[in-house]
Amino acid sequence: MPIKRKWQLPPIAVMVGIVLIILLSNVFRNTAIHIAYSDFLPSWLLMTVKVLLIIDGILLILLGVRVLRKANTPVPTFNEPVNLVTKGVYKYTRNPIYLGMAELLLVCSLYSDSIITILIPLLFILLAHLYYVPFEEKQLFQRFDIIYKNYQSQVRRWL
Repeated sequence: MPIKRKWQLPPIAVMVGIVLIILLSNVFRNTAIHIAYSDFLPSWLLMTVKVLLIIDGILLILLGVRVLRKANTPVPTFNEPVNLVTKGVYKYTRNPIYLGMAELLLVCSLYSDSIITILIPLLFILLAHLYYVPFEEKQLFQRFDIIYKNYQSQVRRWL
């Protein structure tokens, strides 16, 4: 039996909202509280990190979705799981899609060149860690019981 939640905001909507907040963070650019990443990190390093995070974030999301779809398991958070997916990128992390989203949010933070925006990806990770992941794990445990517990003991939640 699926778990019902009263408040169901899909993670992608949260991510879009957070990206908008990061883009609006440019308001802080000319204020006394603005501290730029570029004030203490070389531009080549910032660019390298951004490119690597973009590539890794997109790959994690795409590979995570691909494996779920191949297993005929719904991607939206609040749908009941059909199959337990433990292959592909799910051999290394139980939450590749959220991890990829967090990496893309970190890129947005780096792009804004404002250290205060690091709070946004951290907020997303906290929300996923405290709200979405426990909800999904409860569904998976109800559906797959000991098989899911074994998977949990073998594969880390994040990294």
